[in-house]
Parts: sequence; C-alpha cells; structure tokens
Amino acid sequence: MLPIISTQLEDPQQRAELADSQRGDANVSFISAAGGREENQDCCAALRAADGSLIVMVADGLGGHRGGRMAAQQAVAGVIAAACAPHFTSQRDSALQDLIRAAQQQIIATQQQQPELVSMRSTLVILIVKEGLASWAHVGDVRLYLLRQGEILHQSRDQSVPQMLVSMGEITPQEIRHHPDRNRLLQALGNPKQPPAPAYHPTWQPLQAGDHFYLMSDGAWEWLEESALTDQPPLDLLERQIISQAAASEPDHDNYTLLQVTCTAAPNPHPYQRATRYRPPTATPQIR
Repeated sequence: MLPIISTQLEDPQQRAELADSQRGDANVSFISAAGGREENQDCCAALRAADGSLIVMVADGLGGHRGGRMAAQQAVAGVIAAACAPHFTSQRDSALQDLIRAAQQQIIATQQQQPELVSMRSTLVILIVKEGLASWAHVGDVRLYLLRQGEILHQSRDQSVPQMLVSMGEITPQEIRHHPDRNRLLQALGNPKQPPAPAYHPTWQPLQAGDHFYLMSDGAWEWLEESALTDQPPLDLLERQIISQAAASEPDHDNYTLLQVTCTAAPNPHPYQRATRYRPPTATPQIR
C-alpha cells in the first residue's frame, strides 16, 4: 500500500505542496496555503485504499464556524480510516456513501468529545480512480473539474444559494464568484440534526491517459475562470494567478487548495464495472 499523504498540518499557517507523485495509474499534485488568512482551514489527502484504488479528497472547514480547521481535518481523517479498513472496496455501490458517512461520523464524534466545537462544519469532495474508471461525490461548494484534451467534460455544481439561483435562471454561472450570498451553503458536514445530502456523479466515468482532474476549495476556484484550466496547466501557474488576482483586490483572501490528478494508464479492457453494474442511489442518501 502506498503511503498516505495528507495536509493535516500542525502549523495552521504552513504551506503544503506535493508535486507529481506517481500513484501507479495517476500522478497527484497539490498545493494548499493559508492565503491572506491567519490559518489554513483546508485539508486534502491522497492515498491508496485497501483495495488498491486511488482516493483523493479536499475538505474546507467553514470559516464562520468555530473549529473550521478541525472539521476539515476530521472529515479527511474519517475518509482515510474508512478507505484503509480491510473490508473496503470501491466496487461496492455504496463506496462513496460509506466514505462520506465516515467523514460525517468522525466530525460528530469529535463534537461529542469537545462540545465547544459543536458548530464546526466542513465541505468535502472525494474522487476514486480504479482500473481506468473514476467516481466522485461532493458536499458543499468544493469543486471538481474533469478535463480532456483542453475541454471540460464535467464540472460539479455547488450546493449553495448562488448555484440555486443559477438553476432558476436568475444569475449566470460566472456571477457565483462574487455574489453577495457566495458563502451561503445548502449542504455541509457536521450538523448532527441535519445529515448532508451529497451530490454523486451518477456513473463510473471511463478515463483516458492524459485526463486531468482538478479538485479545489472555493478559495481557489473563485479566482480562476474555467478558461484558465483548458490548457491543463500545472498547479504552480494556477497558484500564481490566484495570488495575483486575489491579493490585489482582497488582501485577506481565503485559504486555497488545488489538487490535480493526471491519469497515466490506459483503461482496463475488462473494467470491473461490467461485473458490478454500478447504480446511482435512487433516493437522496441520508448520512448519519
């Protein structure tokens, strides 16, 4: 099993960077930094799960709630523990539900041990890559992009008030970035009375060598137009753009985390999805 690489940093102002770590079927890179804030409340991780699948994730603790940094770290810790359990397999239809449930349970357990953190919340996006296929899910406004040959094949939809307004035709997708309700989320991890309803990609996505995934906290994507991703740039170039745009207009800009997965292996000619026949949930799963 490959080592777990996580940004559960001891120093809240520390900057974390991983460049092109070979993971068998993909290269993984990430950058996470405090930006203009006093502490970094983002957390991300890359690991090889018990069944050999690659799992990467980004969590963003909600800054308006006490314990945001702890919430993000506990969400990631919960996913890591569940993915490394001997019985874990990404072939199970409920694999993503199980991982998000573990993140929720980890946060709730910490709240019970430390009641002063009862209001802590976190967003989360998880990507699983296995045998030339990918599956993903998210809670909140952390984003996932999938690019192929300079085109965006998939962009996750924020679980937020501005995204709802986009769906209603009242604003454009570009207006989300600077909308006055930008930080009003419809879903988050950490509420024991209202379990989150994650957004799941409905099928396993076949991959090609050279496909790029970008997973980002809102402190990253709010300063990056989608056109900035079409050349599938390395993360250091994207970070420069974030800093140049954010620092000029908002010196106290939010923490930012960018995680890039570059697929390097050709798809398996006999992918396991043919045997398991993955079916998306027919009803909104309740995470407890």
